[in-house]
Amino acid sequence: MKKRLFLIVLDSFGIGGALDAADFNDEGSDTLAAVYASSKLNVPNLRKLGLYNIEGVQAAPKEAAPTGCFARLQEQSRGKDTTIGHWEIAGINSEKPLPVFPEGFPTALLTEFEKRTGRGVLCNKPYSGTDAIRDYGEEHMRTGALIVYTSADSVFQIAANEAVVPVPELYRYCEMAREILTGDWAMGRVIARPFEGTSAADFKRTPNRHDYSLLPPAPTVLDALQSAGKDVIGVGKIYDIFAGKGVAEQIKTKNNNDGMRVTLELARRDFEGLAFVNLVDFDMVYGHRNDVDGYAQALTDFDVQLGKLLPLLREDDVLMLTADHGCDPATPSTDHSRENVPMLAVGAPLREGVDLGTRLSFGCIANTVAEYFGLPTAYAGKSFSADSDAVYSREIVLELDSIPLTVAFPHLPENTKSISQAEAADVAIDQAVIGSCTNGRMGDMRAAASILKGRQVAEGVRCIVIPATQDVWKQCVAEGLMDIFIDAGAVVSAPTCGPCLGGYMGILAEGERCISTTNRNFVGRMGHVKSEVYLASPAVAAASAIAGRICGPDSIQEGKI
Repeated sequence: MKKRLFLIVLDSFGIGGALDAADFNDEGSDTLAAVYASSKLNVPNLRKLGLYNIEGVQAAPKEAAPTGCFARLQEQSRGKDTTIGHWEIAGINSEKPLPVFPEGFPTALLTEFEKRTGRGVLCNKPYSGTDAIRDYGEEHMRTGALIVYTSADSVFQIAANEAVVPVPELYRYCEMAREILTGDWAMGRVIARPFEGTSAADFKRTPNRHDYSLLPPAPTVLDALQSAGKDVIGVGKIYDIFAGKGVAEQIKTKNNNDGMRVTLELARRDFEGLAFVNLVDFDMVYGHRNDVDGYAQALTDFDVQLGKLLPLLREDDVLMLTADHGCDPATPSTDHSRENVPMLAVGAPLREGVDLGTRLSFGCIANTVAEYFGLPTAYAGKSFSADSDAVYSREIVLELDSIPLTVAFPHLPENTKSISQAEAADVAIDQAVIGSCTNGRMGDMRAAASILKGRQVAEGVRCIVIPATQDVWKQCVAEGLMDIFIDAGAVVSAPTCGPCLGGYMGILAEGERCISTTNRNFVGRMGHVKSEVYLASPAVAAASAIAGRICGPDSIQEGKI
């Protein structure tokens, strides 16, 4: 199975508590706490992964049984901007901050810029982007001069109306600025900010923003992955942030929803490597505009999309969620804020509910990514795996390939027998239940379909397939698994607990036997007190449905039964 890792950056989704927040005039900033106060916030999937269990997060009650691994990450680089944050995520700690110009850009810089572009300059102050086009847009349209402004971050932003300066020409001006901004002027990003409209009353930005970043000062984990022949897919502004370095495939997006649409498409696509996603709306549309409710609603919308992504994760997939800085929408400032950031990770290779504590440097993500793909871990920050010098009281090594398939006989889940013992017992069945909450994920559905494909459920056997969720159900349709189940003679249900608890659909009569992938087989669990329930994996249940008696998949595939 190809390894895939999805790394999604919720741009500016900080969780407060940075020890050095005062150095950046950001004491008390807490983006998560700010949006939690909004009635628009509803993030059950983030909660379930462990967002509120992260050390130091006090905005909400903790989840009783989180399904993800979770950590608080403390930035070590001297900055709080997108470039610095993403570089650190990819393995570079920046000890020297990128230059900022709180009083506006030097005359010498602007003189050179005007000389190269042949256009004048307006504004030249730290400014809100929407305010800049409101206050200077009409003069720009009369004179053709470019609106040049900065912020508290290391950015050189150029705004122009698309009717006055066509987008390709604006991009060319940004490239000129990028060439000029070196040495003491080496700012993190040059940003094209095209807008449209005819007056201050209707000016608005267009989706044609484009970032021109500095080249990373050292190799990142993206370079290592690319050198190792792995796919590195940049979604959103990832390609721009790294100036293309280490990113093999660029997929541009219009907004958060488009970014998640692309991510869902990638989850259905075969590749081996890293899908690195930036969702910028949290920062650009809501954080910088002090829109608490808008930020909260954007997180709610993301959580819905996250719920669609989780069932698409394959056996060896890992999903990591993090942020690059804060941008507290409840403070008077419209700039980024120095905050700790969350890290949530989930996937079959990971244990559930692991509190990874507080980690120094976002670069622990880079080392974890490198380690996952078997590459050297040479970046700032320690991997999330156990320390190499950890001492254990006892080590238990399990060779999973050597563990035989098992079946739990009535009437306790721990009353297990090997599949060979179960086959020798020659247990005829009346029903097979595949799925429900315990074994109804996509991997389970695919395992059962691989056995049932081209075969028929035995005469007299009821075979009931229950995808765990609606998303799994829809994915089964998309992959053609529904046709396989139905053609084999199975009945496919909507997600339900019906047969598992003996409530409806598949209730066992006196003397009937069922092999089930559910997790309880107590007396009377699925019906009559004199019925019997045998617990097994989806592959064993599917094989038994075909044979009419309990057997393993090898017996079916090798034609023994």
